[in-house]
Amino acid sequence: MQRNSAPKLPPFGKVLADRQRFTNLPFLAVVCVGHNAWNNAKHWNGLPNDCVAMVLPPELKPSELKWPVNGCLCLIEWNTGPSEALIIELVKCLLRSGAEWVTVRPLFVDLSKPAVEYDETRPVGDRWVPAQETIRIYHSPRKEVAYAA
Repeated sequence: MQRNSAPKLPPFGKVLADRQRFTNLPFLAVVCVGHNAWNNAKHWNGLPNDCVAMVLPPELKPSELKWPVNGCLCLIEWNTGPSEALIIELVKCLLRSGAEWVTVRPLFVDLSKPAVEYDETRPVGDRWVPAQETIRIYHSPRKEVAYAA
């Protein structure tokens, strides 16, 4: 038996793929990853806003899926479980699929604690060290900047 080699859409991705086909992009495309990802995506999709949420199942790599995010603003809701390397791979897949930008929001951090700490034992210029994950935003270089060189 031969397997279909074409990448499949992520769970809940058909809604976004249909909207892509009619150039009716949502305000935000959300990818839920890690603990409770399915419930988080269902919650997003049940809100009365213009967002479409999808899930990266734990048994799949981001590159095994077709991400219908061309022209979209994306948010990755990163809960406990997946490694930072997997999240970076997902960011790269979303940007290669045409996402305008990708924000990674780690849900497991305590926002009441500082993101960095000062360590005076380290060399000058290298004393601020990360204390926990932070929200990060990624984007592809603008085409006009890419051709400037």
